[in-house]
Amino acid sequence: MNEWLKRTALSNQKRDLSRVHALVCGDGAVRGFFSLSPLTLAVDDVAKKDRGGIKHGGLHSQLLGRFATDLSVKGNNMGGLLMDLAFEKYLELCTLTANKFLCLHAKEDWLVGYYQRFGFQCSPNQIPESTTTLMYLKTSAIQAYWNENHLPAEVESAEALSPAS
Repeated sequence: MNEWLKRTALSNQKRDLSRVHALVCGDGAVRGFFSLSPLTLAVDDVAKKDRGGIKHGGLHSQLLGRFATDLSVKGNNMGGLLMDLAFEKYLELCTLTANKFLCLHAKEDWLVGYYQRFGFQCSPNQIPESTTTLMYLKTSAIQAYWNENHLPAEVESAEALSPAS
């Protein structure tokens, strides 16, 4: 994990290929990171029901590139915390530019199931000889998840104080 951060992440940022975000603990240790970069997703790479009526061309999206957690914290929900951070940064990007999907390439079969836990679905247009699986998640699904799980603190405390009906 750290080798990629040192060798590749900084170079990619300097060349405007991606932006890398890190999950850093109070002691300054990096416990995980991910990258985001622009991607134009082919219409055929998305199920018809998810295309929003678009029949031709590309769909503005973001690619969730490298996504890794420190092995020393495996099993402590670091992946879930990191995905939360990825969703937060993605939604921030969506306020600045239009994005229909957050996409990724699962490089191993077991990762397909892992990412499906977060709502990602496999592209219907897989290349048989490919070693990766293209997956995507609609912006509206990420927004709904965020709204459901990340209420502002003042709303949470107001709900906690309101009398039961």
